[in-house]
Amino acid sequence: MGQLDQQADDFVFPERSVSADAVQRSRATLMARLEAVDGRRTRRRLVIRMAGMAAAACLILYASFTVLEGRKASVYAGIGEKLEKTLPDGSLVIMNSDTRLRFSKDLPTLPKREVWMNGEAFFKVSRTPDAKPFIVHTEHFDVEVTGTQFNLNSGDDNSSILLTEGSVNLLMPDGRKIRMMPGTYFSTDGSSPDHTINKEEEPVRVEKPAAVLSWLDKNLVFEDMPLSDVARQIELIYRVKVKFGSENVASRRITGILPNENLNILLRAIEATTDFTIVQEKDIVNIQENP
Repeated sequence: MGQLDQQADDFVFPERSVSADAVQRSRATLMARLEAVDGRRTRRRLVIRMAGMAAAACLILYASFTVLEGRKASVYAGIGEKLEKTLPDGSLVIMNSDTRLRFSKDLPTLPKREVWMNGEAFFKVSRTPDAKPFIVHTEHFDVEVTGTQFNLNSGDDNSSILLTEGSVNLLMPDGRKIRMMPGTYFSTDGSSPDHTINKEEEPVRVEKPAAVLSWLDKNLVFEDMPLSDVARQIELIYRVKVKFGSENVASRRITGILPNENLNILLRAIEATTDFTIVQEKDIVNIQENP
């Protein structure tokens, strides 16, 4: 026991003196490392916080967009179909073949009643107590009304409008505002229902609006019209391609009111009133002169 105690007493732990400068330098190094670590953690937390905020903002925007898109409605009248649609504000739209209409389900509560259309439709716009404007957006101009009736035809190449009641403003892409009165017609290509060209690019008065509105009664009205022009109407309505056997056939003129229940009935009616033979193969319509 005493030997062990003696051995323990023989262990000597040497003392190491450390200068104050060395202690200060070590402290400074340690603090610098701690600050670097803390800075990285802070930046990491900041990045995570910013990413979270961005994700939340995107989520809110997506949710808002989804809600807005969820309040949109789209109506389509198929090939050869005529469709009536009453909008949420009470306005009536009669849609012609191959026509699409888009609008908001919240139409009555919005500052402006806006709809988007491609094709042809007849509008009976309801009035509101505060005269809230009703705007139809087309490919070539916008139609601004408060309460009126008009026929609107809009495609990729041309848009036209016939005003039957009330008044409208056409808002053109170049900033012009064209005022229309009842019984007038305007087309972006300058044509008119009687096939004259309106070089003034102003609304013209229509003496026989039946040629424009005949589709409402499922008819097509042709008055001394070249068959080539008839073919263009058929192509637009039924999305087919019309081919002629000769230039003589294409230039022949026809007059009459033809039924437009469907493409087959229309073609048979044209064939019965002319000296042509018409053969349809899928989406190709061939018009040949009888031998």
